[in-house]
Amino acid sequence: MRTTREQCHRTEPRPVLQTEHLSRIVSATRLVDDVSISVREGEILAVIGPSGAGKSSFLRLLNRLDEPTRGTVYLAGQDYRQLPPRELRRRVGLITQIPFLRAQLRTISASALDSEAKIFPERRLPCSWIR
Repeated sequence: MRTTREQCHRTEPRPVLQTEHLSRIVSATRLVDDVSISVREGEILAVIGPSGAGKSSFLRLLNRLDEPTRGTVYLAGQDYRQLPPRELRRRVGLITQIPFLRAQLRTISASALDSEAKIFPERRLPCSWIR
């Protein structure tokens, strides 16, 4: 197999959001258990699962509404604990089942994601909530 010079120098884009071994335990109950993810620019992360699976607990860790028991979150390679919580929350938006974000951010409800993708298949849905 031959490798071209271009292939040797190609690098993967750095993740805009990454978690490493993220866990949260409260009163001996494991709410989030060793979650590691990596999201690059242009990718969309959907967190799905049954009620009580830890989805909301995981999302609350991403913008420090709750603190992890173990692990950390990185934004563009920077440990999010280095950012003041207010600045962090301006960079990481959380859309709950009933969406509410500042007016300048475009919100998309979970039901709209699928219908908009069918109506406008050529349009990429925004991932610019993480700046």
